Amino acid sequence: MIAAQKGYFTIYRCSLDALPCGQATGWEDGAFVDGNPFTREFSAFIPTQSFEYEIDRRMVDAHLSPQGLHLIFITHVGDEIKKFEPYTHIVFVPNALLHPPTPQARSPIILEKLLDGKIYSNDYSAHLFASTQSGNYKAVITVDDFTEDLSSPALYLLKFDGDLESPSVQARRLELLSCIDLLKIYAIAIDDRRGVIYLSHETGCLFTIPYV
Repeated sequence: MIAAQKGYFTIYRCSLDALPCGQATGWEDGAFVDGNPFTREFSAFIPTQSFEYEIDRRMVDAHLSPQGLHLIFITHVGDEIKKFEPYTHIVFVPNALLHPPTPQARSPIILEKLLDGKIYSNDYSAHLFASTQSGNYKAVITVDDFTEDLSSPALYLLKFDGDLESPSVQARRLELLSCIDLLKIYAIAIDDRRGVIYLSHETGCLFTIPYV
């Protein structure tokens, strides 16, 4: 479980042995666990990049993977002259730095990537992005704006490397066939064993996009 408040992130873990799996609990709609089965594993302030004239920031994803802690924010940035534009803000903390030997041993390394546009959403899905269980890759569909005339949808592939010597986040915009209209995609998935992104079209078609 990940708790976030004003830039502070705390990770809690609960052992499966503490949960009443397969036991008769007497509760029809759920189970009750005595005491607090969670242990705090990591807690730190993560100073993500801030932007001048930032008027809004919203976190849309926070999860752990074998590579590390993954965060996605949507933020709007502008100035007095140009309109406020949305960006997709990717934040990554390598897993090895979430488990220092002592709280003072090492400060988290924050890796960030900024994508033009906001993560696309429609009537079928709140936010169209997908992550691999390994934490190595993430696929994101973005659009420039959320006006009635949505423009320049894009499919991005993000690659995460949590190696302590050279941790990195890389982003690549994928080229698509003209017949694939990203504004009509209602679901997305990614399989890093096969190196394929799956896009489900509202007409029932399933597109496969190889990325290796």
